[in-house]
Amino acid sequence: MTCREAAGFTEVPHMADKAIDAWGPTLPAVFEAAARGMFALMTDLDAIETTQVRQTTLSVDDLEVALVDWLSELLYQREVHDEVYTQFEVTLEEGQLHASFAGGPATPTGAVVKAATFHDLRLAQDEAGCWRARIVFDT
Repeated sequence: MTCREAAGFTEVPHMADKAIDAWGPTLPAVFEAAARGMFALMTDLDAIETTQVRQTTLSVDDLEVALVDWLSELLYQREVHDEVYTQFEVTLEEGQLHASFAGGPATPTGAVVKAATFHDLRLAQDEAGCWRARIVFDT
């Protein structure tokens, strides 16, 4: 899992729930990869037609809390609008996360992710400068 040029994610085995590892060359990139990974657990993202762009701003005091808050906000938006999101643009500056995200109407065909959790949560920059996260989801 290299992240010099690109961000990404992979599902990792977990006893009871679903989990992903996400990585990216920057902190915003790992937040975007984690969001894409979360929705990829739910459905085939390539099958979603992008019809809606939404925005949000969240306070950032702690990076791990901000990651869970970001994913939780996306799950809330999914529930409210009955949409699945496939495209993400995150910026982190001056104690705030600003994001736009795009997707469209969809019903999950895979796991139904109920929540991003703090269980086994990891977010750190490795020796090579790559940002890496592990997130466990309640399903």
